[in-house]
Amino acid sequence: MMLFYSTTDDGFSQPLFHMIHTIVPEQHIEVCRSFGSLYRLFCRPGFDPGVAVLICGGKADLENIVSLRDIMLGKRIVLILPDRDPDTISKAHKLGPRFIGYVDAAFEPVGEVVKKMAERLTSRFHRG
Repeated sequence: MMLFYSTTDDGFSQPLFHMIHTIVPEQHIEVCRSFGSLYRLFCRPGFDPGVAVLICGGKADLENIVSLRDIMLGKRIVLILPDRDPDTISKAHKLGPRFIGYVDAAFEPVGEVVKKMAERLTSRFHRG
């Protein structure tokens, strides 16, 4: 399963979602469009997204996500930040993401990282 979180439909999240959709079938993608839905999902007992792609729409969005760090630790997180401010990057590292990208950059590298992570999960699932 893959989790895709974005509160905006901007020029980054839509193309990235479509790229992810070519990698992972739609029925295996859980989409969250609000922090409340993200919170409820992570609070569900036994929830493991496999890979969580979290696009922060702004600093407040990042603050909300970081507030969930205790229940997100150890999860495979791809985090997309709204800016390259050192304070933003420092807060992002509290989540222990596997990859950090930025909304002002190309989405293709993020897609490639997600693709590799999804392939690894799929191969582990089929082996185990």
